[in-house]
Amino acid sequence: MLAYVPEAYISGVANRLGAVALTLSDSIRDATEAATGTAGGVPAALVSLHEWADGKSVDVLAEAMRVSHSRAVRVVDRLQEDGLARREPDPSDGRRALVWLEPDGRALAERALEARSGVLANAVAQLDTADMRDLE
Repeated sequence: MLAYVPEAYISGVANRLGAVALTLSDSIRDATEAATGTAGGVPAALVSLHEWADGKSVDVLAEAMRVSHSRAVRVVDRLQEDGLARREPDPSDGRRALVWLEPDGRALAERALEARSGVLANAVAQLDTADMRDLE
């Protein structure tokens, strides 16, 4: 049997959770932008390519970043201009381009990931044992 939880309590918890999520998101964005010296979608694109999207299409990258195809194309244009990534034709579909990280892009992505990890480690370090158990 489920216990009754007042709506006011749920709303308060949801509001605090939303505030934490926004704070973490903003802190991660700021830290990854500072670590890479880039802004906008570039750090997110670098991390996505590094972690799982390397060699995938621009469409896959757009989905990962939750942006339009045209926005992802502009980010890839910037990455390519900066020598951080390259496009290659998709051998199975000539209309698509695949995006690959270059060594400098891989190094920058690793700096972004390190900065992201630092923000998350700092957030977790502020929790006591009971909070950690509750979070798990």
